[in-house]
Amino acid sequence: MRQHQEPPIDGLAVILCASENLYPAQRALLESVFSCRVHSFYGHGEAACLAGNTEASNQYHVCSEYGYTELLAEDGEVLPLAPGTRGEIVATGFNNDAMPFIRYATGDIGIAGADEAGSQRHYPVLRAIEGRKQE
Repeated sequence: MRQHQEPPIDGLAVILCASENLYPAQRALLESVFSCRVHSFYGHGEAACLAGNTEASNQYHVCSEYGYTELLAEDGEVLPLAPGTRGEIVATGFNNDAMPFIRYATGDIGIAGADEAGSQRHYPVLRAIEGRKQE
C-alpha cells in the first residue's frame, strides 16, 4: 500500500495482531499505512498466559484471571514484576482442564512495566515482549 501510494481503508479503526511478536518498526509501519491504532496480544496455545496492549500505550496488561505470570532470571530466581525487570515469562494457566501447565517456561523474554495513570484495569503490566530466548 505504501509503495503504490494506496489510501488507508475507510472505516478501519484498529488492527489486532497476535501469535507473533510485534516489533516497534512493524507497528509503526502498520499504523502509518493504515492510519489507525495497532493492538497486540500475547498468548500461547497452552493457555497459560494472555496479555493485551492497554488502551493508552503499547504496554501489555497481563490477564490475571487467565493465569499467574512470573518473570525468571537466568539462574531461575523469581523476579518481582517491578518496572524494568527483565526475565523469562513463566506462567501457570487456570483454563486448561485437559493438561494444566504449572510454571510453564515459555522461552519468551518480557520486561515488567508500570500501570499508566488513570487506567481502569489493575493487572500486572509488561512493558514489552522482547521475543524468544533463542532469537
